[in-house]
Amino acid sequence: IYVNPAGARDQNNNPLTFANAQPAIDRACLEWTRVPESYIAFTSSQQTSVTRGCDERSVIYWADLPDDVGGWPINWCYDPNQYLVEVDIELNTDYKWNTDIIYPTPCDSLNGPKDLQDVVTHELGHLLGLGDLSSPASSIQTMYWSTGRCATFRRDLADGDKEGAVFLNREASGTISSSVTWCSVPSLSRGNVAQIHVIGN
Repeated sequence: IYVNPAGARDQNNNPLTFANAQPAIDRACLEWTRVPESYIAFTSSQQTSVTRGCDERSVIYWADLPDDVGGWPINWCYDPNQYLVEVDIELNTDYKWNTDIIYPTPCDSLNGPKDLQDVVTHELGHLLGLGDLSSPASSIQTMYWSTGRCATFRRDLADGDKEGAVFLNREASGTISSSVTWCSVPSLSRGNVAQIHVIGN
């Protein structure tokens, strides 16, 4: 995972530096890497000055997005065999971004920062092939579609998120202990999700 913090602001409305963003992004990556029997592996994030492009580097960068969007995966790149080799993720420059392990208190639900680890953990789920969840019963899952400015619950994967990661990984050897019918696969337009290979350089 590569990170370009240009244009981003931290929780104090100062320019967000790579040194401040990296630990939060690495914690988000680690959350998916720790899923037993999923074989997901991310390397430590590295700084870059590029944004999106099919260069086999998945980049997290900031851009001007619609007001109600914290971030989204924007650029899906495939190799000639139709394997997914890169997904770039845009985060919204309209928000300030918390990178601290402890979310600042008191919480300002109207003007407070979005939590970087919370949003990136969710967006990495899309990179892996998981879709958004919208059912109120799924509101504790990392892949739930929405989170407020003060929320940090999506930092930690819930059981459904973990089972979805195992289910989508074609090399998974574990069993799924409950139904994953909630898992909606995004329309990738090429191949099926079982062919996703995550390349982390």
